[in-house]
Amino acid sequence: MSEQKEAIFVSGMYLDRVHANAPEFIITNQTIHVDKLIVWLQENKKHASDKGYLRLVGKESQTKDEQGNPKRYFQVDTWKPTAKTDAPVLPEYPTDKI
Repeated sequence: MSEQKEAIFVSGMYLDRVHANAPEFIITNQTIHVDKLIVWLQENKKHASDKGYLRLVGKESQTKDEQGNPKRYFQVDTWKPTAKTDAPVLPEYPTDKI
């Protein structure tokens, strides 16, 4: 059974709604509070990959905003692939002729 990890929410980066009249090629809007995000990134550097990347997932909350829309937020994607098990050991056959 997999262990449930505590959600890690991003502070200083906000997932905004795209305006209803925006062109189709605009798929998302974010607002960044630079100072808050820098502090948050420094404190959460441990969640980055070995190559220094931090994966985020944009989600909608069950909580509603003033317009009645679900609030949006970013959460750290902490999923890691399971370690591959060694390939099955094949039997060794004698190399000399019988």
